Amino acid sequence: MPQLHRSLFVTLAALTLSACSAGGAEDAPMDEAGAQSGVQGSEVRACDLVNLQAATQVLGTGTEHPGGDTEAMTCMYVNPGVGMLSVQLATAEYYDQVTIMQPHTAAQVGDRGRSNVQPNGVVAVQFVRGSHSLTLNVQPLGASQVDYLPPLLTAARDAAGRLP
Repeated sequence: MPQLHRSLFVTLAALTLSACSAGGAEDAPMDEAGAQSGVQGSEVRACDLVNLQAATQVLGTGTEHPGGDTEAMTCMYVNPGVGMLSVQLATAEYYDQVTIMQPHTAAQVGDRGRSNVQPNGVVAVQFVRGSHSLTLNVQPLGASQVDYLPPLLTAARDAAGRLP
């Protein structure tokens, strides 16, 4: 049980650090015309790319959206006792700067994609499409041995299709 708590803490710490380093839309670099590059206005939000319905397909019935859609670049879903799904939106540059855990397995998502499954059950999918990158991460809770990679890849492909 301590291993589960330690891995959950490490995952949450990594998500928090990468979310803080990614910054918000107001921190996105500006192009020559003074427009924010990598952000297509405020219409692109992490919770719009992976909504509650998509999160439920990953985590199962009972999935909740605690706190609602308060941050444009980060979204979190929880199914109590089952798992937690985090979604992080960033500019395409972050794809190679803030990566998921090694080893990476190529995934057919967006322009370039990769996935990772850790021995403790943590699953991540990361992709870049156009000027955006998206990272999806499932942290299982409890002792169930669910293969989250297929539904997470489906959610990632659907999100890629929603990007401008």
